[in-house]
Amino acid sequence: MITLQDYQQYLQFSLVEYREFQLRYLKEFVKQVAQNSKHFKEQSIKVEINSYEEFALLPLLEQEDLREKNIEEFRACPWEDICTVTRSSGTTGKSKIVLWSHEALTWEKKWGALGLLLSGLTRGSRYAILMPLEMSRISSIIGVCKSIGATAIPIGRITSEVDEYNAIELIKRTGATHILATSTRLHSIGQKILDSDINTKTDIQVRHLITGGIQSTDIQRTHLEEMWHADIFEQIGANELSYIGFECEEHNGLHILPGSHYVEVVDQKTKKPILDNQTPGEVLITAFSNLATPLLRYRIGDLGYINYEKCACGLSFPRLFIKGRTMGTISLGGTKIFSYQIENILNQFLPRTTLNYKVIVKKKGNIDLISILIEASENFIKDKNLSKQILNAFLNDSASIYKILNKIKAGEVELKIKLVAKNSLERSSGDKIKKQFGDLRTGF
Repeated sequence: MITLQDYQQYLQFSLVEYREFQLRYLKEFVKQVAQNSKHFKEQSIKVEINSYEEFALLPLLEQEDLREKNIEEFRACPWEDICTVTRSSGTTGKSKIVLWSHEALTWEKKWGALGLLLSGLTRGSRYAILMPLEMSRISSIIGVCKSIGATAIPIGRITSEVDEYNAIELIKRTGATHILATSTRLHSIGQKILDSDINTKTDIQVRHLITGGIQSTDIQRTHLEEMWHADIFEQIGANELSYIGFECEEHNGLHILPGSHYVEVVDQKTKKPILDNQTPGEVLITAFSNLATPLLRYRIGDLGYINYEKCACGLSFPRLFIKGRTMGTISLGGTKIFSYQIENILNQFLPRTTLNYKVIVKKKGNIDLISILIEASENFIKDKNLSKQILNAFLNDSASIYKILNKIKAGEVELKIKLVAKNSLERSSGDKIKKQFGDLRTGF
């Protein structure tokens, strides 16, 4: 069985050694892609790169390319080297189809095991998977669990209250010790457990919650940890990219694993690399282990920053901090509302509200009308006082950069808070709110 001892060679990397290790694989990856992929041949990318500076001059890959182009245009290895296919749900358009080589899955197993070990899984752990992943991704997690001697408990998509109760029953009866889920799903299921006669201290064995997506705020983490009597370990990955980064016991950023992915943060306008330790930008991912569908400087749609300082846990792996989505914003005359800013405020009102919301902006004469629809617990849907408290929190949040109070006073903006029933906002198959930021103003 694999343990952390098997990774000592990498765990002892200095930052210089880490970057040399990744550059070596990036050079070979770019060479193979430039020579063998039709899509990248058409981009006329440089075959030989010798530095990260040269790599940063290569073109970016759009998600739309994966939706619209034939998979044959990306392939940079023989079909005999390809063993499986994944696709997105297609709720925002055509599915993104990604081919996987045998080598890529081998690397995924190796580095996925390291990530789960950093997140507290060991031999004998029981890992409940509540993420809405497709079959090939579930199979991969099962393989990773097997390699470290853990048991995978696939639960899958949850689309109804019955599904939630069935998930709780399975978690309870199998004695699950770890759960992989989104923060909102953990909150929803945790609340149902609290409303039942199940005791999370004695009836539920879960000790670690592994979450994906936007990093939780301190308030949200504390709430979930108290709700479940468990520690939170965050991770980042995607159907088309697999494991990218994991949180360690210090809970201070996502360690970017040395193998299989190179992560960049670039300025949203200039696309030039941001190299300091705290300035957010657009996150780009290069999956340098998969030549079946090469993802070179791939725009995953996340905003974040990378900290290159050594972690208190002793690792020199750079740490990624996800702060929101590039599409998760609304522009208001030079200022912006970001998704993570909304979530920071809603965290203050858990469990009366949830973190499920939808933002709609439209014109009302010469005024920008912002409506924020927030799913709330049943007893608070008609609570006007709660709506007023949330509104005041938005208007007085000192951490906000959008400062819409002056615009409201000037009669340029009107902000409305509307509480709606749980699960009433339309979801995709990935448990995300559909069209979460809707701008209905003409010309935007």
